Amino acid sequence: MIMVLEVAGRTAPRIAGVLLVLAFVCFVIGAIVPLVGPRGNPSIFSLPVREQLLAVAGAEAGWRLANLLMGLAIVLLAGGMTIMTALLGRSGAVVLSRIGLAGLLIAAALWLGVTGYRSGVVRPGFETFADWSVWLIRGYLMLGCLSLAALSGALIMTSLTPAWVGWVALALSVAPLLQLMITGDTLPGFHYFPALLIGVVLLLR
Repeated sequence: MIMVLEVAGRTAPRIAGVLLVLAFVCFVIGAIVPLVGPRGNPSIFSLPVREQLLAVAGAEAGWRLANLLMGLAIVLLAGGMTIMTALLGRSGAVVLSRIGLAGLLIAAALWLGVTGYRSGVVRPGFETFADWSVWLIRGYLMLGCLSLAALSGALIMTSLTPAWVGWVALALSVAPLLQLMITGDTLPGFHYFPALLIGVVLLLR
């Protein structure tokens, strides 16, 4: 990674920015795909579990594409944050940034497990999967929020971005964590708002 950054020079922050913005775009498109089109169902997430899973089974192609895009989104997010962690380390925030990245990579693995299974699951397996996937998703949500909060804290400690970017990203990371702790649920897409903010700022530097 150090050799890559030496070669990339000043372009490394821009590469990280592009990856983070693309991560947001991929997730948004992936989240919208199952809600629109001939077999889309805008109210699917308000249905009881069994009806929700039957609706998913009836629109397999759309959900497979959605899971592919949302899986790609977390890979892009992890890639962008890996480059950013190397930059943060060179700016002095080694420990906090590496802790954040390690947590994010574990969270990414959990999310890829969920999306990978959803992409290939057969109809009889849907209901069984719904029982234990909830815990995988909650683990992903909690670990992802904590990891992004750590990376945001590392941003505050360095001059890689203006300090306000780190503070806003920290707030955007902590807010869904509080929602998860209070209500037991939050949206996976909230992880991509601090990433979008950081990505845009890195591109505009």
